[in-house]
Amino acid sequence: MFSKVSEVIRILERIFKIDLNEFLAYKVAVETGDPFETLIATILTQNTSERNAFRAYFNLKKCYPTLRPEILSKASISELSKLISAGGLGNVKAKRIIEASNYVLKKLNGDLWSLLKLGIKARNELMKIPGVGPKTADILLLMIAKESTIPVDTHVMRVAFRLGISRKKEYEAIRKALMSSLNPEEYLKAHLYLILLGRRFCLARKPRCSECPVKHLCAKRFR
Repeated sequence: MFSKVSEVIRILERIFKIDLNEFLAYKVAVETGDPFETLIATILTQNTSERNAFRAYFNLKKCYPTLRPEILSKASISELSKLISAGGLGNVKAKRIIEASNYVLKKLNGDLWSLLKLGIKARNELMKIPGVGPKTADILLLMIAKESTIPVDTHVMRVAFRLGISRKKEYEAIRKALMSSLNPEEYLKAHLYLILLGRRFCLARKPRCSECPVKHLCAKRFR
């Protein structure tokens, strides 16, 4: 399993180029290094395309150049919803952003680093924040705190299952299968490259199997 997954990543590394403009949460993490702003960006990517998430983020930044919990906690749901409507589920995400802001402000004194400095042990505590599930927690841990974990989005889940990396199409099963099959220094690029594979070849509907660069490594039932 180790050689198979590593080979998949090596092949994808030769084919794909990582463009920050294709990954909102990663771009924000790299350019700001700020865990709270990365949290907000990740919430905006939920249940939408990356393009729409970027539109929502830039609209939000026009009104709130500095994304801080003490600022967003005072915003109204209707106001935020209008700003981020391009990403879909405006009311839902606006409510999550405000609730997350209040939680970070009141429970963590406005400082997410107070949790992230705990390392991987912070994972369960991060998931107590409204709007934060395992994927968002893992994004913060991997991209901001540089901890050893792999976020599993819908693309990673689909690709890992089809390739036969995991027999279960479940978040934790896939995360642990990937982590046990790769060296920690490969975790970030594995996350990004598997997303690109899912977006460009291993589509949810009508996957481009004949053109897939790793089709020779795919599980037999999906060839």
